[in-house]
Amino acid sequence: MCDSFIADEVRRLELEEQLQSFHNSFKSYKQEENDGSIHSNLDGDLELDLLQHMKKRREYPAGRFLKKELEYIAETYCNNYETFYHSTVNGGKDKDAIARKKALLTEMAEHISTLGEEHRTPEQVEQKIRDELKRVKKYMAAKSQAGLANNRREIILSSPQRMIAEVIERTTVEPIKPKSSEQNGVEEAVAVDTSYIDVPTASSSMEVSPPLFNRQIASPLHVRRKKRRLLSQRELPSIQPDDCRNDFELLKEKRRILDEDMKYARAKLEAVTAERDYWMAKIDVLDLERQFWMREIERTLNGRL
Repeated sequence: MCDSFIADEVRRLELEEQLQSFHNSFKSYKQEENDGSIHSNLDGDLELDLLQHMKKRREYPAGRFLKKELEYIAETYCNNYETFYHSTVNGGKDKDAIARKKALLTEMAEHISTLGEEHRTPEQVEQKIRDELKRVKKYMAAKSQAGLANNRREIILSSPQRMIAEVIERTTVEPIKPKSSEQNGVEEAVAVDTSYIDVPTASSSMEVSPPLFNRQIASPLHVRRKKRRLLSQRELPSIQPDDCRNDFELLKEKRRILDEDMKYARAKLEAVTAERDYWMAKIDVLDLERQFWMREIERTLNGRL
């Protein structure tokens, strides 16, 4: 009887040890998983920082320009304002102005590299000119709308930017000459047959009005263009309100389905978390029970000895 009791207790102890080993392995696995997640988060943060740094390097490849560099850029831009203007107006169709601008940017980059401590490229100089012009245009727009928006914050220009603004305000650049057929806003003359027009006599009225189709041909250029735009707009397929309403209802239904999926996923996550907590608590209870029976067995063996 005593031997069978001892055998049962030994078997129970073995089971308790197996359960304890399972508990320890589970805890070590969770610890490794947490450590791995921490390392992965750190790696992800480091990668994100590197990506942001590279993005900043791509957006702002040039370092900070010195004051003397900015003054030289503004002075050169003002002296060659017509070249820069014609190289960008009308979609950059003036090839000669574009070639002169490229040569000028190369010369400016070489000179600026000798002024400052950093090597400058023509692309960096051109981007800096664009940044300065953007600031100047904001200032001029705010200045023209000063009476309409008094609550806006005043834009303050630097001395090179003020130089550029003054040149833009006082300089009137002649536009590129239009085609010969569009000079003075009138197309080429249209030949009209006047053989059928009655010549007025002494007894007839002096007012002669051409036929209707001649009036249509001799209409101004902007009127004909406006008519063509209206015709093209009529030819475009119009969107029916029913189609828009159906699309809106479809989007609402998709959103409702997505909301239900999110609720289901959230409930499932909560259920899995609750189940995990249950098994962790059960493991703790079994561990306490094992400790209790170990003490009972030790007390029994000591009493028999």
